[in-house]
Amino acid sequence: MNFEDIKSLRDFISERARIEEGSLVLPLDNKIKRILEDLLFEHIVQGGLIISDSYEHLLVPLGLEVVGNRIQKVTDIPFDKDVLASLSKMAGFPIYAKGPSRIGARMGRPEKLKKIDGSTCACSISIGRYIEK
Repeated sequence: MNFEDIKSLRDFISERARIEEGSLVLPLDNKIKRILEDLLFEHIVQGGLIISDSYEHLLVPLGLEVVGNRIQKVTDIPFDKDVLASLSKMAGFPIYAKGPSRIGARMGRPEKLKKIDGSTCACSISIGRYIEK
């Protein structure tokens, strides 16, 4: 993400976006859609429009505000060395880059597992004495 992308997104939203029935509505533009995807901004594409029900967290760091059914620029973005530092200043809270790692477990290949004969218990609690023979 660079300053040109942020400026393009900010200008596009302030000039062409509108609020309809509580949703942010933008005309479909491939460059803007790519920027929104890079920001992990939740949206759908429907009938040549980009639509999002949750948009406030996008507008505040860009220095934008909803006035009626339009979006207006309320402040300028203070361009620092770092894009995230500039956006953090605008938002009033820290904005971090996407995490470098993902939370999750490594998936194995269950079809390659050896068969267990059942003679040993894989659990840590012995249940053998509770089963009547």
